Amino acid sequence: MMRTLTKLINKTLSVRLSLMIVSSMALLLLASLIVMLHYSRKAVREESLQKAAQILDGTVQRIDNILLSVEQTTGNFYFNIMPHINNPDMMYVYSRKLVESNPYVIGCAIAFEPNFYPGRDLFMAYFHRDDKGNIVQSETFANTPYTEQVWFTDPIETKMPKWQNPLSNDLPGQEPLITFSLPFYNIEGKPIGVIGVDVSLSLLTSIVLETKPSPNSYCTLLDSKGMYIVHPDKSKLHKQSVFSTAEHSPDPSFKEAAKAMVSGETGNMPFRMNGIDYYVFFKPFSRATMPGRVIGKLGWSAGIIYPEEDIFGDYNDLLYYVLAIVIVSILLIYFFCRIFIS
Repeated sequence: MMRTLTKLINKTLSVRLSLMIVSSMALLLLASLIVMLHYSRKAVREESLQKAAQILDGTVQRIDNILLSVEQTTGNFYFNIMPHINNPDMMYVYSRKLVESNPYVIGCAIAFEPNFYPGRDLFMAYFHRDDKGNIVQSETFANTPYTEQVWFTDPIETKMPKWQNPLSNDLPGQEPLITFSLPFYNIEGKPIGVIGVDVSLSLLTSIVLETKPSPNSYCTLLDSKGMYIVHPDKSKLHKQSVFSTAEHSPDPSFKEAAKAMVSGETGNMPFRMNGIDYYVFFKPFSRATMPGRVIGKLGWSAGIIYPEEDIFGDYNDLLYYVLAIVIVSILLIYFFCRIFIS
């Protein structure tokens, strides 16, 4: 009887001491783990912020390089066109050559004010690439006279070259596009016409998305009204805005992120869409300063959309591994302590 009681006391004491030791070590490990994971997550987030900022700057620069090449090509042809401004046949020649000279350009229209050429009410030399890549001539652009279209009227009124926000037209099969409008003048300095050079939004999107920041992330570019200029889903280009997309999202965080982007802010925000958590890193689209380049705010905003899994996926995997190791370690310590104390 005495021996049985002694064994029970020893057994109970060993269990209690083992649990006390294991509990103390578990608390220390848990505290260390919480501190380590807190700073690790913070470091991962800071690294992601820096990486996103660098990629965003690179994306903006890449888009701007495309725009700059179109501006320079148009400027070079401007000086070639002016000596032949009174020869309408030469306008067709230069319009076609401009499209041929720059792979980013899908169309060029050289249009004049009404009655500039005697006997011709309206005159426009317009060449563009068709679906097969062939350069073809068209007599019209869209279903309204070019004198009523913003790419022509805006630079005539402001006397300034300008990138127009995405234009839509009613031509069958025509891609959505952005247009660089460069006005030209007579000797009195009065605008007499406009060179309109088109860049396909689909082409711009393909070029930008060639380099993906991460497996499931993507870049986007919005105009001042929130319309998509660059987006991996090409069916949304100029057909949907970020706000129309937000209307289908029950999470208000998506709408807040959309408002922040369009308002020209710089920063990052978490949001949820289609049951997936994302981070968006955004900044206003700014153009590089170059000699002779007319700088103006386009009102565009560039952003990179990261799924949270792409940012913290490796961190979460590490968390699970560490937790598994800690649990196994505590169990081993418990059994060893019990054996030694017994």
